[in-house]
Amino acid sequence: MKKFAYILFGLFYACSVFAEPLSREDVPEPLKPWIGWVLHNEKDVDCPFAYNDLSKTICIWPSELNLTFQKNSAVFSQKWEVFSDEIWILLPGNNKFWPQDIKVNGKKHPVGKRKGLPVVFIKEPGKYTISGKFKFDSIPEWIKVPKHTGLLKLAIKGKGISFPNMDNHGKLWLKQGGEDKNAVEKEDKLQLKVYRLIRDEIPLLLVTRVDLYISGKHREVKLGKAVANNFIPMRLKSDLPAKIEADGNLILQARPGKWTIEITSRHKGHVNELHFDPSRGFDVDEEVWVFEAKNHLRIVSIEGVMQIDPQQTTIPERWKKFSAYLMHSDDTMCFVEKKRGDPLSAPDQLNLHRTLWLDFNGTGYSIRDSIIGSMTTGWRLEMAPPVELGRVTVQGREQFITRLKGSDKAGVEMRYGNVRLEAESRLEDADNIPAVGWDRDFHSVKGILNLPPGWTLFDATGIDHIRQTWLKQWTLLDMFLVLIISLAVARLYSWPWGIIALAAMVLLNHEIDAPRWVWLNLLAAIALLRVVPKGKISSMINNYRMICIACLIFISLPFMVNQIRTGIYPQLEKPWQQIGMQQTQQWATTGKVAIDEDKGYDQKTRLSSKLPKTIQSLKQRMKE
Repeated sequence: MKKFAYILFGLFYACSVFAEPLSREDVPEPLKPWIGWVLHNEKDVDCPFAYNDLSKTICIWPSELNLTFQKNSAVFSQKWEVFSDEIWILLPGNNKFWPQDIKVNGKKHPVGKRKGLPVVFIKEPGKYTISGKFKFDSIPEWIKVPKHTGLLKLAIKGKGISFPNMDNHGKLWLKQGGEDKNAVEKEDKLQLKVYRLIRDEIPLLLVTRVDLYISGKHREVKLGKAVANNFIPMRLKSDLPAKIEADGNLILQARPGKWTIEITSRHKGHVNELHFDPSRGFDVDEEVWVFEAKNHLRIVSIEGVMQIDPQQTTIPERWKKFSAYLMHSDDTMCFVEKKRGDPLSAPDQLNLHRTLWLDFNGTGYSIRDSIIGSMTTGWRLEMAPPVELGRVTVQGREQFITRLKGSDKAGVEMRYGNVRLEAESRLEDADNIPAVGWDRDFHSVKGILNLPPGWTLFDATGIDHIRQTWLKQWTLLDMFLVLIISLAVARLYSWPWGIIALAAMVLLNHEIDAPRWVWLNLLAAIALLRVVPKGKISSMINNYRMICIACLIFISLPFMVNQIRTGIYPQLEKPWQQIGMQQTQQWATTGKVAIDEDKGYDQKTRLSSKLPKTIQSLKQRMKE
């Protein structure tokens, strides 16, 4: 029974491999009435794609245009291939020289006007021959022809013009061609130079560049098979009207000049060798092949062909930095694979920007990391303990946080070479802060530490540049002032009081609105009173001492009140900063920790749910 099931499954799979889109004739009879409904407004469904843009299609293809001018009239005929329904075809002529007696496949046809130019309307796909004539008093200087016309046969007053002068705007100049009596007939010649660029990608890409040197009359040329065996064409870039037939042959509407054609194709499967056979390609005796290695995919060596100096060839300038090889008939380029993947890949270029928020109780940190750069080694980013990952986004998308078997590191899978990662995590041990924590080497690391109200950063070592720590705020003037006040108190009273004054001044020196200079005035007045005899001067110094005491009280009372308030409610340390709803929304999205109104600071509570209520509670306490 199992064998029968396997056989049946294999038959179904084989049928799906050779499946093709249904033609209109093969559509089942009950569904045929719906064909028009399904393809409504899909007029270009049968049109071939443009060579450089799969979103554009080419629904009409012009062929040779024959123009014969006499003294007062001219006749023309042109062949067109139409691939779609209801197509407008542009005719030679303009408002001044309007075509007349238009016939399509020998039958008279009306002429329309679109954007000031003559056109005919074709209802069905097929091949059409459009003919007509012009009438004028004398042969014009120029006449408008369809812009995409590739082949042109011109005769003026019975004399054929081998080299019609047509510019890029579709203007055919007649006077110059008709009056050039010294024109010399040139032999129809076509010279080819073929170069191929092999890109060792997945799949392998082949860029074929053909340089054409054409002389003689306008004509249609079949260059040969442009797509090698087992290759699929992807892109065609041509200076002349060209198309690739179903059998791979390249058809070109040639005219004199130097032209370039570039064809990009991809191989169907794995490649170990490429064979050069002129009979199955362009009719040339030799070609120059260029190999562009992709060492991050695999490392190969080229064998079986002769290497040449690319600087001594006529290959495109941008190809000369790669290895070049001269290919003769029946040569085979072999790719000997040495190693898959790049053993010496470029180092990661990752930049870490870390923002830390210290808890109110000083026991832990909430961390947000932003990692930007390129990652060339490995496919995973992991965070080492004691940091605990809580949320990770890559390229703006939420990611699953996983832990590999036998590992205590939590991380995410990376599937992008360009990294844009945002991570939020917790660190419960405030005494040991890891510089990075991630299992990667970073090109640069920057960090911002946010302290809660009531906290001050004493000092930080091992940091490249940090400002406004408690130690770095000290200046020589601050130290001189503190020492002078402490020594003065010690000499005026006692050394224990001097030590107490030293400790008080050290703690108060950098506090906002703390009394400092008033102490010098008060101590100077006290010292003078001890040495100046009683009298008028002593009375003046005593009055000055009382003024200093009053100033000290005036400065100290608000300072003490503010210190007591901020000691009870540290959130009031910076009253000029307001916590608004805009900050609430921003903090909620970044996952900052919250302030619980009853439990002080709870590092595990999300701000998005608690902060509005906390703000209301703070405002009420400030009013009280």
